[in-house]
Amino acid sequence: MTEGPGAKDAPPPSTDEEHAPGQDLFGMGERDRQAALVWVGEHLTQVRRSVYDQLWSQGSVRYAL
Repeated sequence: MTEGPGAKDAPPPSTDEEHAPGQDLFGMGERDRQAALVWVGEHLTQVRRSVYDQLWSQGSVRYAL
């Protein structure tokens, strides 16, 4: 394992200025971002369960949600 918050040879985090115009951090345009938000809203229970299960398997969950 490496020490510290990131990998040794990882590139530095990008800034807002490095993104293409009209795209967010994940390279999504406004239309894709809205579609993703709608999908998450429609599947919120499954999204929460998936995140909780991932955190649980990593030992990151200390208290029940």
